[in-house]
Amino acid sequence: MKLKYFLITGISLMFIGGILAGITYNAGAQKSMAWENGPKLLDIAQETKKIDGVEQIMIHAEYQHVTIKRGLNFEVAMTYEKSERPQLTVKNKRLSIIANSKPHRAMIDMDDADAELTITIPKDIELSELQIESSNSAIEMDELTSKKVVLNMYDGWATINALTADSLVADDKLGTFSLIGSNIQTMKASASDSRFYLTRLDPESSGTVDMQNSQLTFHEMETGGYDIQLEGDSRIERSDEESTTSSFSQGKKKIKVTGQNNMVRITTDDEEFED
Repeated sequence: MKLKYFLITGISLMFIGGILAGITYNAGAQKSMAWENGPKLLDIAQETKKIDGVEQIMIHAEYQHVTIKRGLNFEVAMTYEKSERPQLTVKNKRLSIIANSKPHRAMIDMDDADAELTITIPKDIELSELQIESSNSAIEMDELTSKKVVLNMYDGWATINALTADSLVADDKLGTFSLIGSNIQTMKASASDSRFYLTRLDPESSGTVDMQNSQLTFHEMETGGYDIQLEGDSRIERSDEESTTSSFSQGKKKIKVTGQNNMVRITTDDEEFED
């Protein structure tokens, strides 16, 4: 009987909370409801900041969806729960953003409760440096030009398309990293318990990838050169055929892959590309 009583009480509270959330939404206040040791109404805010005179961007993100794209004006658009407003500062031509959120288990979504950070950069601007340190976050980047890019990621995913950079340093743990159609003069990448995807990189791109307990896929990289030297319990798959060796070379060997207990897949545009 006690269990039945608690169940009825819990369902009743959830129902009442839903009604309250609807009332406050119609009144223009809280727009989402989450469960955090009980029902909690989330007050979601949106704002856009214009940015001028910036050559460097530094971002620290937790539980964020970060998008960097090209556009007309240099600006930062933010969606956040009001108690978790990101901190933005501009000093010495450097934009620093600290955006730390926490997961909200949405019960009723009347508006998007996910924390989002969208940075728009005019097409004629080349950054001198971009640094992102992220945890439990998603990163999307498109058509960016920066002399130096540094990415430190934990338990999230990143999709980078058409990046032009003199130097890229990327470290990923427990996540997924995808680099597509980019031109990187020097790349230094490391992965631990991660998935890496290198797709249609410029043939002159060069660098190193060091992996531990990870998977790397070269896709549509027939014209590029790489040298794969793996150790431990590792294997290489070419055109869906598993190799008995843990080493393989092609072309100019501009990208060198090393590590232990990994799998490397080499696929072409004629094959289905699976994440």
